[in-house]
Amino acid sequence: MRKSLLFVALIILLAGCQQAKSSIGKLQIMDQKIQVDSLKLEKPGYVLIRELTADDQVGAAVGLSPMAPLGETKNLLIAVPNMKANTSYRVSLRIDNGDLLFIASEDSPALKGKKEIYKDIKNP
Repeated sequence: MRKSLLFVALIILLAGCQQAKSSIGKLQIMDQKIQVDSLKLEKPGYVLIRELTADDQVGAAVGLSPMAPLGETKNLLIAVPNMKANTSYRVSLRIDNGDLLFIASEDSPALKGKKEIYKDIKNP
C-alpha cells in the first residue's frame, strides 16, 4: 500500500513538471504587425493585442492571433490594422475555455502566480 501511494505521488509530481509555463518572448513591430518571436502556453489560447492610452490604461482590442496550441509557438505574426505611430500596445496571453472561440469575457488571462502575463511595446 505504501509503495502504491509513493508511486501515485511520483506520477503526479512528474506530470506537474512537464506542464508548460506560459510566457511571451521578444516583441517586434513590422509594418502593421507585431511579431512574437516565441510564446509558451500551459493550455491552448490566444495572443490579444490592446492599445494603451496616453496614461498607460488598457484600451480597445486591436489584434488577435489564431488559437495557439499548448506548448511553444515560434515567430507568430499578428496583424494590427491602422497601427498608430507613437502609441504603445499591450500583448497578453489568453487561455481558451475549451469552446475554441475567443470571447474576451469567457477566456481567462494567462497568469504567473496572480499576475497577468503581458508585455508592452511602443510603435515609434
